[in-house]
Amino acid sequence: MKIIYSEEFQGGMAVRTTRTAATLGDRAAAEDRQQHAELPAPRTQHREDQPTAAAGAEQPVGACCRACGQAVGSAGVDFVTRLPDRWGWTIGASQLVAEAAAQGEALVLLVLDLDDFKAVNDVHGHPAGDVVLGAVADVLRGAVGPRDVLARYGGDEFLALCLVADAHEAIRVAHRLGKLVRDLSIVTRGAPPDDFAVRISVTAAVGAAAFRPTRPTRDGRVISLLAAAFRHADSALLEAKGADEDREDRECLVFLGPAGGEFAIV
Repeated sequence: MKIIYSEEFQGGMAVRTTRTAATLGDRAAAEDRQQHAELPAPRTQHREDQPTAAAGAEQPVGACCRACGQAVGSAGVDFVTRLPDRWGWTIGASQLVAEAAAQGEALVLLVLDLDDFKAVNDVHGHPAGDVVLGAVADVLRGAVGPRDVLARYGGDEFLALCLVADAHEAIRVAHRLGKLVRDLSIVTRGAPPDDFAVRISVTAAVGAAAFRPTRPTRDGRVISLLAAAFRHADSALLEAKGADEDREDRECLVFLGPAGGEFAIV
């Protein structure tokens, strides 16, 4: 695993950026998180064409959201994986950042990208590709905590925002999620005319950014912090994707804050 320390975050201007390579130690690899609850259903917001119905009342057939055009109740949820989509991610992740800032908690934001996913669709068909996406979503859903936020960002990319206690746990989370996906073996139907069972394995790279939000929790500031953390995690993903696909540690983690500070590896 590649470790990067960057001071370019909540302080505004970058003071120093130190890049170092580190190997995930036995201690971090051996420890695992406890049993996790499933991700709660995302909170959704809609503006219906019809007046809001009373709680428990049926919505009119065909009622759609004026903002996104989707059926009422569907926005914020990805149809294939049943995970939050970008809208649901923004709502859930922003709330978790605000809660973490209020309680002095640390977070790690992870971007997981499947390798050569287009080949799965091209060789086995899009229905098989959907099965793969669903399997990835299921294994990630079972690996995050009850307050953590998980989403399908789009295409073959997934996002997770997880509470962590320290640098070691941030490393463990990044390594664990990447390994869970790489260990998947998915059996599904192939594309016609053969239409026989096929076994599909996928590889993935993970970029992550660990941070402790400390700014006031105004909505604008929360969105800004979340966007900055995503930018660093996405940059780390590019570093991870540059590694050999046969490697077992294709993760890159950025610790946002002073090198040797609270996220120092000790």
